[in-house]
Amino acid sequence: MSGSVATEPWPETPDDLERVQRSLTAETPPLWRPEGVRSAAGCFICFQRGRAGPGAPGDPGWAAAALIHDGALAATTVAYGRASAGYVSGLLALREGPLLEEAVRGLPRYRRCCS
Repeated sequence: MSGSVATEPWPETPDDLERVQRSLTAETPPLWRPEGVRSAAGCFICFQRGRAGPGAPGDPGWAAAALIHDGALAATTVAYGRASAGYVSGLLALREGPLLEEAVRGLPRYRRCCS
């Protein structure tokens, strides 16, 4: 990945995700210094309440992302979908990753800060 925008599909199995996680821990990106940064974004996900257990594949979920540019709210997006996996400690990306990515990719792009 090394500073590039990931274009591969999300891992679908615990073994695949653990392989990606090990690969990421081996990377040594340069220290990021936020000089001149004018944009920041964040995202959040939640799943339907009232269900029993830690979470199952197919649970309905909503993800939102917001972009701040020059100190003001510039854009928001909301994505609706289904959890792609059940909850497993250490493997949250299997459950939440695709829906969070959909929300974040719905934001407009400003200057790319991380090359």
